[in-house]
Amino acid sequence: DLYIPINVWNFGQKLTCHFLPFTIYVSRLLADPEICNAINWTYVNLQTADGQRIFDEVYNAEFYRFLKETHPEGTKFLGVEMYSDSTRLVLFQNRMCHPVRATFSGLPRRLKNRRSSWITIGFIPAMNAGILGVLRIFVW
Repeated sequence: DLYIPINVWNFGQKLTCHFLPFTIYVSRLLADPEICNAINWTYVNLQTADGQRIFDEVYNAEFYRFLKETHPEGTKFLGVEMYSDSTRLVLFQNRMCHPVRATFSGLPRRLKNRRSSWITIGFIPAMNAGILGVLRIFVW
């Protein structure tokens, strides 16, 4: 099993979450040639014909522009978006869990909205709905 158990304490309750190592899920997503070739690796300044800036993708947001301006020319960025839906439950290791999914933020929306562009990277044990609403897992 490639999922690594990570213990998280939340309001005095110990939860064992399971996550794929970062390099495994990145390599799995990059193995899809359509995804790999469509990623925008740096800031893209999109504008309308009359010069108005368009803010409709992550890679043309202020944060990507900041990254481009503060790093050497040619630097590439790989943003990862993680998502968990508290209404979905799956069985993982005989426990009901919420799946955690990930994709690349540099993908155009047409690909990002495809189910195959997301990969399950982890599982958070099902809990009381009030507790789940405030659980925070930070990734460095």
